[in-house]
Order: sequence, then structure tokens, then C-alpha cells
Amino acid sequence: MVDIGEILKGKYKIEKLLGQGATGKVYLCRNIELGNLWAVKYIYKKHTKIKLLAEIDILKKLNHVSLPKIIDVIEDDSGFYMVESYIEGTPLDKLLKDAESFDEETVIEWAKQLCDALSYLHSMKPFPIIYRDMKPQNIIITTDNKAVIVDFGIAREYKGQNTKDTIIAGTPYYAAPEQLTAEGATDNRTDIYSLGVTLHHLLTGALPKFEETSLLEYDKNISPQMDYIILKCIKKNLSERYQSIDELKKDLNNIKLLKINSFELRIRNRLIISASILMSIISLSMVYLGISAISKEKSAVLDISPEVLALSQKQERPIKVKKKYTDGSTAPVRSNEIKWKSSNQDVAVVKNDRVYATGEGTADLEGFYEDKRLKMTVLVNKAADEVKHVDINLKYLRNYQVSSFAGNGNHTDINGDIPDGDLKNAIISDPCSISFIPNGDLLVTDQRKLRLINKNTVKTIDLETNAEIARISSNGTIYFSFEPYENENQEMIYGICSYKNGITDFIYKNSGTLKVIEDFAFDSHDNIYLLEHEFISTDEEVTSLVYLNTKTKEHKILKELPGFIDSITLDVYDNLFISSKENYSIYKLDKTSQNFMLFAGNEKEQQFVDGINCRFFAPKRIKAVGNNLYILDKNVLRRISLDSNGDISDVESIAGQPGKVPQNNNTGISQHNTYPGYYALFKDPSDFAIDKQGNIFVTDKKGYVIWKISSM
Repeated sequence: MVDIGEILKGKYKIEKLLGQGATGKVYLCRNIELGNLWAVKYIYKKHTKIKLLAEIDILKKLNHVSLPKIIDVIEDDSGFYMVESYIEGTPLDKLLKDAESFDEETVIEWAKQLCDALSYLHSMKPFPIIYRDMKPQNIIITTDNKAVIVDFGIAREYKGQNTKDTIIAGTPYYAAPEQLTAEGATDNRTDIYSLGVTLHHLLTGALPKFEETSLLEYDKNISPQMDYIILKCIKKNLSERYQSIDELKKDLNNIKLLKINSFELRIRNRLIISASILMSIISLSMVYLGISAISKEKSAVLDISPEVLALSQKQERPIKVKKKYTDGSTAPVRSNEIKWKSSNQDVAVVKNDRVYATGEGTADLEGFYEDKRLKMTVLVNKAADEVKHVDINLKYLRNYQVSSFAGNGNHTDINGDIPDGDLKNAIISDPCSISFIPNGDLLVTDQRKLRLINKNTVKTIDLETNAEIARISSNGTIYFSFEPYENENQEMIYGICSYKNGITDFIYKNSGTLKVIEDFAFDSHDNIYLLEHEFISTDEEVTSLVYLNTKTKEHKILKELPGFIDSITLDVYDNLFISSKENYSIYKLDKTSQNFMLFAGNEKEQQFVDGINCRFFAPKRIKAVGNNLYILDKNVLRRISLDSNGDISDVESIAGQPGKVPQNNNTGISQHNTYPGYYALFKDPSDFAIDKQGNIFVTDKKGYVIWKISSM
């Protein structure tokens, strides 16, 4: 196995882990001579050497825009390394999880691209290649919306009708019937079946129940022609399917002209009509019995996601609408079933289940479904950075509101002082860090002083030294990084102090001319992990991850990371996360390899994008709370929701607008003003803290205020 930074075969530098499974791992590597990126697929030797060699043999023959290409194979004692094309994009199964389903136009475009790739495989000489594993998980959608097929682990060469498969292979639900029997033999029609199931899943959000079920029962907006095409693909009998992928693509290209005259289809439609009549009779019976489905529908509540959307011009995002019933069940509603009305069509419109930003401004989108109404607010802004054309695609949680908690927008009083006192009159001058004491009080570093804020007053704590960043351990001890000072040996000293019961203790000291503690956090034992940044030259910076035992005061450097790392946090399981503004990304420490792996964002894309395929602009503070990671991304507070496996399930925005806020804009600083989170303007937010009730407090250095974000 390889480590991050290791160089394979003298020319492929391993940069990061992209993913891993039971049989191996996939790394991102860079050709150190040419500088281009490749994927390295590492397979343990104990996992089916014959299967791996077959995959290598197939990939070496490929040369198509929608297929990966292998360029090198390396073997060592532990396994094989296949160097192949790095496909930058998002697995289609993740996109499907986010969108739930896609409009017909999008699916047809991807289907045509996949048909091109399969046609190429089926036309290979001397033997066609049967892919045998078509499913959303094995399709990557690139940043320019191209569909690329990956993972040829069970592909085989087709050597005639009398040649049976040597093994049973395929993914349940997507695999054709002939793949799952010992006597079966796969051919090009096997791939047509799996492609049909995949298209069914993309259009309806569900797998086929059985081949006679019309897609129109899932969504009446799907065209009868597309319904016919997919149902023909997934026939159990091979002779009833499309006989070639080119025949299928021809129908996709001419779908609007496709005439459906088959006797079988007419019979099926009659069955559907008969079933509808029967269901109507059953519904009437249910009404008679007092458990009316109509009553259930009328009592249903519509739920739309997102409720508030911020986009830059020409951006778009899918809409999810669900019916929530009183019994707790839900049912999807396609946007095409809703009549949409925009308050300003020059700003935003809805088309094919998606919101499209057409121009700068604000628009309310109002939807009408039967006797129900729903509303979405769309904010369309200029790109956050017009030079870099940074895109904005944020989905806000509507139920958050923002108000001023402390500070009145003034840097000092009329005498140039920063007085304590009651919350209404106390000055908040330069709030840097913020944390909660177990009793519920807030601790803020302001003008390098520690200031304690309770429900009514602000009080400055007298210290022996100036404080920069303060954090509170679970037992209530205050820890803070102190302002560097010069000792008698003309060395610059920096470090961390503890403060408890009026006593300051220097628990960690170090020296360095251009070194500073950027952030620190506690593990479950109240020991400290700190980020120690060193400026070496104009071209070189390094951040050391230091472990500090708060009881023994012993410390050690765990890792040295290139560049500037801004923030650090640990969750309840002591998983360690860091964020980097310069890399636009969030990383997680892999406990096995002890290397930081990319967790969220993209090191090449500086954007404001929510959803599973998230992007960040400048993540400067990160904090783990429960099953969420909260990120202060430039001027926007965002939230990553994690599933039971610790993977990203969604990313949403809570408060703050992207982009610069005019520094003379003091509108709304009054404590009496309250704003929806998506309208709030933070000038220079520096840190945040979350109380036990879920309220979030944000320090705003240039707004001279502490904001409170609460759930309505």
C-alpha cells in the first residue's frame, strides 16, 4: 500500500485518497513530470487476480470520451495499482439522492451519451465488450454535464451465443434476469436492460416494480414515448427488448416522432385504465367506510425544499416538493404538477422541476397544487467575485432569524473608551473569538481582553497578558492563546494559558519569530489540539498540528501540513476536522493512515454551493455539534448534516449573504431589528458559538457587534 506523498514508479505522486472499499482504494495522483492528474486504483492481491487482469485487459483497449482509459499498471507484493483517467465530477447516485429524480430532458441527454459509450463497447473488435454493471453508482457526471461510465470489474468479452458466463455477476435490481442464473449468457441486450432500469430510476426516483408498470403511474408528466422506450428496455424476454443499443438511441433521438402502435401497449393501457376505475371504486368504498383518501389528501401539508434559495445569475437548482400526511407518511410531488407564478420573471422562473436565475434581484415563486399553496424566495446576486466568476447556489433554512445581541455598531464611545455595563450600553469593539461557559455565559476576546457576557451585562476580566483566541473546556476552565511577546533573549514567545478561579497559568510556551496559534479545540478528555502557523517565506507556509495534554502540560507535534490551515474541531467521537480558506475545503483525519483526507469542498473550485456536491468559498471557522458541522464560510454560516456513517447527507445555509458588505452600512444594528437569516448582512464575521438550545452567536469584527441567530 502507499502513503500520501509517496511517488509510484518514480513519476506518480499520491496526493489524496478519493475512496475505499472492501477490495481496495482509489487515490488521486499527479504525474510529476507533466503535472496532470490521474486516478490510481489499488486492488489487494487477495481479491480475485483473474478478475483484475480481465479489467486491465479491457481498459487498455478503450479510447472514448465517456469511458476511462488505463495508462499504466504497477504491481508490488501487496497488490496492483492501475493508473487510469481521473474523472472529475459527481457519482450519479449522489446527485440522484439530492434531486430524488430528474426531468425527462436531462435524462434523455445522459441516455444518449451512455448509448454512445455502450455502442462503442459493443462494436469492439475482434470481440464486443459487455459492460454488465450499468447503475447510477457507476456513472460520473462531470462538471460540464457529461456522463462517464466507470468500474469495469465484471465486464466481459462476448465470444458468441453459445458461450455462457463463467460467473453470476451484476447488481441486484439493475442486473438483467440472464445475469443472475447459472445457465445465463449475457450479450448486448443485457446492457440495454440495465440501462433501462437506470433511466427508470432517474426519471421516477424508484426502481421498477415489475415490467408492466407504466412510468406514468409515478409521474404523469413523463411522455408516453419515454414510457414505451424504458419498458421495452426492461423486458424479461431478451427477444422483446431493443436488439441493439443503436436501435435504442435512434428512438431517443426521434422520441417526439415516435409512434406507439403496438398491440401490447394498447392492452397495457387498457389494463391501467381498468385499474384506475377499480381504484376509484375502492376509493368510494373507503369514503363510505369513513377513511376517505380524499380527506387524507386534503389534510396533507406541502413541504418545499429549499424554501429560500440564493443564486448567482444563470445558476439553477432542483426543487423538492413533498406531501406530508397526518399519519407521518410522505409522497413526492413533481414540480410540473404545480402551477408556478413568479413575482418577477426577469429574476427567477421554474421550469422542469428546477429554479432558473434569469437576472439580478429578488423574486417570490408561488406554487398552486390543487387547493394548496406554497412559496419560495429566490435571491439572485452578482457572482461573489466577479474576477473569478464565483458562483452562488445556496439553499437557506427559512426558520432562522438574526438579531443584534450585544454591541451597538460603535467602535468606541464618545471618549474613545470601551466601557462594560449592561448589554444595551456596553461597547463591543473588536470581537475575535467566542465560546460558551457551562453555566450559559458567553466569553469573548475583544481588543485582546477577555470579556464575560451574561444575560444582562458585559464585564472585562483582568489578566496578566493579552488574549487572542479563547476556548472553554467541558469542566469550565478557560484556555486562551496569548499575544506573542519578546523575552529577555529577544525571542518571540507565544502559547496558551489556562485561567480558573482568578489564576492564570502558562501551560504551553514556544518561540518563533513568525509563528502564531491560529485555532485550537478540545477532545473528549479536554486535551487540546492546536494549529500552529509559521510563515517561512513569501512562497512557503506551514501549519503544525500540536497535541497538548492539559494535565501534564506535555506536547508533541503530530503533523506538519503545507500551507495555511485556519480552523480545527473535534466531534463527540474525537474525529478531527480542519478547514482551509486557501484550499476552499474541509478535511478529516483518517484514523488508520493518520492522514487528512478531503471531506467537503473542492480544492480547485472556489464557490458558494450547497447540497451533497458542495463547494466552499473561504471556510475560516468550523465547529462540530452533534451530527452537524457548522462552517463560517466568508460571510455565510453554513451547516453540513452527517448521516449515521459520518458521511455528508446535505449542506444548507443558515444566515448571511455572500459577497462584500459596504463598510459604511450600519443599517439594522439596533437590537430591536430582526431579520430572516438569508437577509442578514455580516461585515466581517470571525467566530461563532452554539448554546444548548441551538442558538448561534456570531462575532462581527467590523460590525462591532455580536449577532444572535435563533430558530423561529
